[in-house]
Amino acid sequence: MKTNFKLVAAAAAAALVQIEEVAGVPAPVSSPPELINDNTVNTNTHNDSYAQNQIEWLKLKKGGFFSPKIMYGTLNEEDTSFGGMFALAPITKGEEIIHLPVEHFITANGIDDFSDNDNDACVTAMNLAKEYHKGDESNWESYVAYCFESFPHVDLPPNWSKEAIQLFQLIVGEDLEPQNLGTRGSYALECGGYKEDVDDPEDEILEAAYRIVVARGWNDILLPIVDLINHRNGKWYNVDQVGSAHIGEDISVVALRNIDQGEQIYNSYNECPDEDCWGIAHTFTMPQMLMDFGFIEQYPRRFNIGAQFDAPVFELDNADGETEVKITWLDEEPTKEDLDWFRDQLSHLQELEEAVMDGLKHLENHEKNTIHTYYQTMLEGLELASSWGGEGFDDDIDEGDCSKGDKTCTGTTISASGKYDAFEDHEDVLDYGADLCANRYLVPGRQVSSEEFKSIYQEIEFRHFNDSKGNKLDTCLYMDEVLHMCNSLRPHYHE
Repeated sequence: MKTNFKLVAAAAAAALVQIEEVAGVPAPVSSPPELINDNTVNTNTHNDSYAQNQIEWLKLKKGGFFSPKIMYGTLNEEDTSFGGMFALAPITKGEEIIHLPVEHFITANGIDDFSDNDNDACVTAMNLAKEYHKGDESNWESYVAYCFESFPHVDLPPNWSKEAIQLFQLIVGEDLEPQNLGTRGSYALECGGYKEDVDDPEDEILEAAYRIVVARGWNDILLPIVDLINHRNGKWYNVDQVGSAHIGEDISVVALRNIDQGEQIYNSYNECPDEDCWGIAHTFTMPQMLMDFGFIEQYPRRFNIGAQFDAPVFELDNADGETEVKITWLDEEPTKEDLDWFRDQLSHLQELEEAVMDGLKHLENHEKNTIHTYYQTMLEGLELASSWGGEGFDDDIDEGDCSKGDKTCTGTTISASGKYDAFEDHEDVLDYGADLCANRYLVPGRQVSSEEFKSIYQEIEFRHFNDSKGNKLDTCLYMDEVLHMCNSLRPHYHE
């Protein structure tokens, strides 16, 4: 097995961020067609040989199955950068397309021990590193070769430059998700450091192995072949697994509906009905997927974005493949407080545009593409969330964009209808009841300067006062030597 995984991983960098065009920004890679009209197939993808070796490996294993009706590659002859599973022939609902026996999982423990442990992913990474060192002697040789030499793990957020992480943190601040980008997936930060010295070459292998486990694993378990199926929800979601990776069962991938020839095979990484991802459909969304997997979710995109504020979860979709994007609230409709929060976050991101665009100039392409796309994606989501006009928000409805009283808001052009900033309470410290008659009000501090003017009515003087340390304390208005108001007090004045 080759050990110089750095040299070949860069060639696959374009496949890291699988996105569509967002808010007018071209995606760095192309999306495959949903259907094709002929049987033309091109299998010369950037990592087809690695995937094909895995497929042949599975076919030779007892109990292993890979349907002749599917392939890994691309159906777009002009663009071979996007890898995925595709249907070579019609597939019937309930039909099995992949079967992976439990003994071919890579786990943290022995085959018969599926105990839960917070550090299991770290142990799995150590086991993966051991298999890497075995080379051709490893039972998972083809899978390990794919993970280290083809899968672009070197471009994942834990391996980003300091400048990229700082720019991303500027965007999310303290209020937006994900907060742990760059930390999540770091062996040194999440697994308690290394067993060897800091400068030991083994440390680099452990870091790569842990990035791979976080990005490709079912929590702490790696499932060869199964993890080649890309994620997408909505009408695209057409297969899922039978059996759970965490209770010692084989994994069988079956069709959830009839699948036409030419369709890409899509799994869901947060909606799957099995035990491995129960209850995460509305918590593990686009920001969290970026943190763990390194890609930005295609439409439909889900937004669970409040790091400290419990913002309602919503989804954006252009299911019809048109420019119109719809927003749907998944848990509950937003309150006035929620809308104010969305508008505050939108304003924050809009103010950062110049700094973000300048910061992107200094980054590597994979960092630049991912951060730029995330920034535009968040702007799109916050603009539509801010412009939602349901019942009770008549003044905030953008006529023509939002359906009053409807849970779904649509707009061909995305523009926030939150026309005003939210009111904030500020304590008024001015003294409106001060007695100024006969100059009985004593201005604190020491007068240091003044400006005098004379109108046809009266003499006008502005006197400036400092405190004992020389700091500016107050400025007061006198008319004909009578005090009328100061910065610190403001009784009314009229002629």
